[in-house]
Amino acid sequence: MQKITVTLSFDDEKLRALDAYLKMQNSTVQKKLEEAMGQLYAETVPKPVQEYLEVLSGSKAKRPTPKPQPTTKPKPGPTAPSETS
Repeated sequence: MQKITVTLSFDDEKLRALDAYLKMQNSTVQKKLEEAMGQLYAETVPKPVQEYLEVLSGSKAKRPTPKPQPTTKPKPGPTAPSETS
C-alpha cells in the first residue's frame, strides 16, 4: 500500500517537551504516532475490511511465518538390569 503524510497542529513547547521525554525512553513522536494510528485502525476498521485490504496489498504473503518449535528427543528411562546366567 502507498503511504501518505498526515499533518497536524500541536503546541510548539509541548512538542519539544514530548520529544525530550520520549528520547529518554528511546522512542520518538513519529514512532508513537505510528503505533497510535495502527491501534486506531485496528480498533475502528472492521476485520473483514482489514483482511480485504491485506489481500489487495499482498501483505499477508510478506508476513514472516512463525518458526517451527524444535522437537526434543525423549530421554531414555532407567534400564532394567540385565539377567546373567
